[in-house]
Amino acid sequence: MERMLVLKGDNYEVGVKAGTALAKLIKKAVVYYRGLIKKLSANKPAQTRDRISRYKKFLMKEGEAYYKELVGTAKGSGIALDDIILLNFRTDLLNREAKQNEKPHECTSIGLVANKTKDGKIIVSQSWDFLCAPDKFILMIDYRINKKPRFITMAEAGMLGKIGINETGLAVNTNLLACGYSSIGMSTALLLRKSLEQESVQGVIAAVTNQQRAGTSYILCGDKDLLLGIEYTPDDYAVIMPEDGILLHTNHFLAPKFEHFDYNRKGVESTFTRIASARQMLDSIEGGIDVEDIKRILADKHVTVKGTGADKYTDWATHRRLISVPVEKKLLIANMFGDGKYVTYTM
Repeated sequence: MERMLVLKGDNYEVGVKAGTALAKLIKKAVVYYRGLIKKLSANKPAQTRDRISRYKKFLMKEGEAYYKELVGTAKGSGIALDDIILLNFRTDLLNREAKQNEKPHECTSIGLVANKTKDGKIIVSQSWDFLCAPDKFILMIDYRINKKPRFITMAEAGMLGKIGINETGLAVNTNLLACGYSSIGMSTALLLRKSLEQESVQGVIAAVTNQQRAGTSYILCGDKDLLLGIEYTPDDYAVIMPEDGILLHTNHFLAPKFEHFDYNRKGVESTFTRIASARQMLDSIEGGIDVEDIKRILADKHVTVKGTGADKYTDWATHRRLISVPVEKKLLIANMFGDGKYVTYTM
């Protein structure tokens, strides 16, 4: 079972509590991501520092609550605020600065509408594939922030959120996308956090599309009634609808308007084989799909990524498999660096 941290209070208070409880892990995460960005970056360190400074100014003006929480995390951990910001913008920094020969093998998500499942309940699921080294930074956080819906998220130490489900039954998942440029705005991680603070899929659409965005990614979201996906870049977005009750996504854009600059179409052939394999397995199931079917598909050799851990900066693997049932307010997680068994978290 993952470590669980319960955080109560306002944004600054939960930041201080998280920083205090996770100081050692946060420090290790900062050291790792500094090294990763240095290795993969096409820019000089001074350019990265300038980018972080610009992110900070943006948050002070447009993301005050999150800025206060980051300040609290820095205070509690004794780690510089710029390093806490680096953690929360690490996806956007890497997406922006990665050398052209660095190609990710990332996540596969599967969403099912109610009439496609055996018990008539929407399912939101994914594999979370990433570099092997950050496994030691991962934990579960139960956020109970004043005047916000309670939510549980799988996150990395020092980061304010990632994949999870909230008390209204809204589930939020993500897949990496890349378009070759970035901007100043809300980070990928903070957009996921903001999504988890909504009460419906409609709220997620508004939270993501009405926001200045730093990077490029995909969000799969579902509540008890609706399921859809959002592909976004810093200056545009597309809402992706299920086809025949199924919504599959890997690491290439599905919206035609984004195809012309789809960075991940070149050199990451697995983005196509993973989505094709998942579709074929889903189409072969008769009589309705259930959670056990999703577990089997996420574990299939054509969908999962096996790493060796040989190189902390280049070796990728499936870290976690996550399945949410929004109407039951339930999240199941299997740790592939542990025993691989699913643990259930219920709101």
